[in-house]
Amino acid sequence: MNYELFISNKGSEAYAIIELTRRDYPILTYLIHALKRLLIRNKRLFEKLRHVQIKLNNTEVAVDRELVSAVKDYVERIRYCEMVIREHGTRESSLLSYVFGVSPSLGLAYRDPLTTIVVLKKYGRLGMELAQNLQGSPLITMLSSSLFSLVRDGGMPLSTYKLLDSYEVGPFVITIYRDVRLHIPIHCYHVDLLDEIKSNIPLLYNVERDLIKWLKEANSLVNSSTLNELIEVLKDKCAELIESKGIPLDKLHECSLYLAFKVIGIVKFLPFLLDEHVEEFYLDKPGRNVYLDHNRWGRCEATIRISDDDIEAFLTHIRLEGRKEINVLCPSIKEDLKTKYFHVRVSIDIPPLAIQGVCIDVRRYRRSPFTLSELISLGTLDIDTAAYLLLAIRHRRNILVLGEPGSGKTTLLNALDLCTPCYWRKIYVEDVIESIDQSRWNMHQVKFKVRTYEDEKRGEMAGSSKYDEIIKLLHRTPDYVILGEVQTKDHVKALFHALATGIRGIATTHANDIEGLIVRYVELYDIHPSNIALVDLFVLMTKLRRVNRIRRYVKAIYEIRCAKEYSNILDNILMVYRGLPNRRFISMVPFEERPLVNKIVQDEGIEEEVIVAEYMTYKSILSEMTSKGITSVDDFIQFFNKKVAILEGNKFVRVES
Repeated sequence: MNYELFISNKGSEAYAIIELTRRDYPILTYLIHALKRLLIRNKRLFEKLRHVQIKLNNTEVAVDRELVSAVKDYVERIRYCEMVIREHGTRESSLLSYVFGVSPSLGLAYRDPLTTIVVLKKYGRLGMELAQNLQGSPLITMLSSSLFSLVRDGGMPLSTYKLLDSYEVGPFVITIYRDVRLHIPIHCYHVDLLDEIKSNIPLLYNVERDLIKWLKEANSLVNSSTLNELIEVLKDKCAELIESKGIPLDKLHECSLYLAFKVIGIVKFLPFLLDEHVEEFYLDKPGRNVYLDHNRWGRCEATIRISDDDIEAFLTHIRLEGRKEINVLCPSIKEDLKTKYFHVRVSIDIPPLAIQGVCIDVRRYRRSPFTLSELISLGTLDIDTAAYLLLAIRHRRNILVLGEPGSGKTTLLNALDLCTPCYWRKIYVEDVIESIDQSRWNMHQVKFKVRTYEDEKRGEMAGSSKYDEIIKLLHRTPDYVILGEVQTKDHVKALFHALATGIRGIATTHANDIEGLIVRYVELYDIHPSNIALVDLFVLMTKLRRVNRIRRYVKAIYEIRCAKEYSNILDNILMVYRGLPNRRFISMVPFEERPLVNKIVQDEGIEEEVIVAEYMTYKSILSEMTSKGITSVDDFIQFFNKKVAILEGNKFVRVES
């Protein structure tokens, strides 16, 4: 190698100068080789190294500190791989020579890290293990990203990655980077293992091997267990093996969880499944990087690339969990996956429908659901709007939440559902379980899971259809019905059939505006115009992308005056609230003139003054919770129920004789 390495030790940090006499390789190669040489000769200085300068002729550049850290990590992984190969003896000498290099040649790992991964995977289990170890390096994962790759043939860009955020998620450290050269609103979502786990990889390799052996012997466990049960059993067994081998770990839980998911083959999906900041993640086709929607940083491209084997393992668990098949005749599947650690809705399409290969869309549900006060603080709606929705749902009015995919419809529905009285008998009809389990707060819930749209298209007869269960609601005496997503013509017909017979409830549906929704219902689904007015409130949600952030908010709340003919029903749409992109919400109609208020007065015999007082009380409660920062579910429910109990105790309703 045509360079000289100079080290300066100043206090707690070390400085290195790499002086090139000529350049036969990419600059990245010299940097890797020089730091590897330092690691072997003086590990203490290597660990203290923070600053590197590269000199060539009269040019001198400083390497970004984050890139130095990434290369150091990669070099340590190379060193570990070499030690593992040497332990396996001379039969692996060709692998050692070609990939990691023996004098005078320079190994592939120094010249082309990406190709190194591909080559290693061809060397059986050992090669796969080494490839996985290398691929965990920030340097490799940066190289794997199409947007954040280093330019190898012209050297590497220096000081181009800006650190935006860093936090721990289970066994991982998540780091968000921005490439300052790029003028597009996409960030890099980098995943790495905790230092404690990385430092014990050689020891944990034996634990993983023993865990696989034990799992093969307990084969019946795999066939009879749910994914959640399998994870828990493997995690407990892993912790037992780690303790029996005397491996010192403070992060025993995180390490056991990592190995459990690694053994069942879906560890590459684990960071996204665990990260509460990930709202949804996507894979377009095999061999591509995962990209995701982050609630802080918007659209990010992850540094994890998903292979065919990873997809097959993930798909296998989806099949087993839902007891459903996916094949060329039925190329789509939608299933909810719930464990102790995450709850997601998974949508998968395979060829021939997905012509580029398997594509995956996974929607994450927060472990702690949003409350109304939290949505107010996020700007999804304001106190006035939230109080009006509370008034509607507490009086069992019919609400339809509409909007584009991912606009927050179900989030708002669940937040309102938490505000219903605990003595109500609520019945849920869902194809994918997105509602919140409220048993811990002593609420009455009856849940029915029906066939998904994909199930019905494939002709699956197991389970009931949403249409059938909506019709059967008449004989189940619900106080309120939560229908989840209303998708098809049959769903809509069943919904309005139920509303016409006196059933009260809330549902979501896809639409960009209320006019388009009504046209679809009346002209395509044959719903009579007079039945449209059975829906008391139409809540339009929207999703606004600004740079790399997503804002979801209530764009409008509509009511419909009673209309007998379709020719004038569109003229009778009344916008009572309007939401603006700047977080302002405007009341468009005086409170006393709203159809909803008149309906409550007429149907329940309550004086208008009482309704106004109730509405003002809800505003006061929400304002107090927002100002005090009461957003967690437990605190919200306790505070809200206490205040509402006082309200209901003081409420006097005059009944006309």
